[in-house]
Amino acid sequence: MAIYKRGNKYGVDIVYPDGRRIKKLVSTKKKEAQDVETQLKREILEQTWHIRLSSKLSFRKFVKKKYFPYIKETQTTSTFKSNIARIKKNILPFFLKLPLASITKEKVDQFKLKRIKDNATPNTIRNELNCLSHIFKMAIRWNLLAIN
Repeated sequence: MAIYKRGNKYGVDIVYPDGRRIKKLVSTKKKEAQDVETQLKREILEQTWHIRLSSKLSFRKFVKKKYFPYIKETQTTSTFKSNIARIKKNILPFFLKLPLASITKEKVDQFKLKRIKDNATPNTIRNELNCLSHIFKMAIRWNLLAIN
């Protein structure tokens, strides 16, 4: 990472762990550029940098527009139908308005606790978590997320 000056503005030059490099003019004040650099370093140390780089695609839109058509073609009819039902009934309502990249382990744990409180069986919860895991694996494969 580095702070640079171009004309009367200061910028930050950063290379993220996945190899992406970003050069961005920040401010006319060096102190503000240093603050941005400090924040970016903290994100890398805390491993939250991927959220900043990920698209703003909503979980709902990703699942309906990209994931459903994919599993329709790749899964057997019975598996597809049961997974669609699982996702529509329990997973989508919980994560509906969240951006795909903002779903964290904590949110998934909250979902799991909610399902336990709903008296869902351990097998049902496991199957739902497997669906959720597959959704995120596909988002990574299609370069919509940097990490799961």
